[in-house]
Amino acid sequence: MKCILDAHNTAESAELLVCTINYEAGEIIRLLSLPVQRAFRELEAFLLSIFQSESFLNQCRQVTGETACLICVRMDNYLWWLSVGDNSLYLLHPELAARGQYALNQRNYYEWIGFVNTFAQPVPCYSSGIRELRQGRNVIVMTTDGLLEWAHGCWRTRAGCMKLLRVERIWRNVWRKY
Repeated sequence: MKCILDAHNTAESAELLVCTINYEAGEIIRLLSLPVQRAFRELEAFLLSIFQSESFLNQCRQVTGETACLICVRMDNYLWWLSVGDNSLYLLHPELAARGQYALNQRNYYEWIGFVNTFAQPVPCYSSGIRELRQGRNVIVMTTDGLLEWAHGCWRTRAGCMKLLRVERIWRNVWRKY
């Protein structure tokens, strides 16, 4: 399980989220040991139950600031994610690139975890999904909006993604030599 956070105002909300996930690591590990057919569904339900718990929401009310959060798990030939906010998830593969498909989620502004908290709303707003990976090499990229705004937003276009893929291939070949 990988998690990327983008805190606003202070890092307190990100620290709370990291501590909460670390505290629940034993149960998360148990859920990830289930067959993939059950693991993603049960992990999502478990995380949502934590984020919507009165205890967690009370702790969120005590922090300054909020964070966007993207949690991602790869199991077998599948990729699952849960996203709150404007972090992005890309699946880079030549077959998908040929059809112009890169992003798995969409940036959603004004969704956070922290003092301002989507899970404190009557209907929390977040996204989640599951994708089967293609045969061959799949590159999974999790990023905050900082990378998306860097280099004149090159991740926003097909040509920009392909350019970054070519740069990644060049670096991979350089590292193989050393």
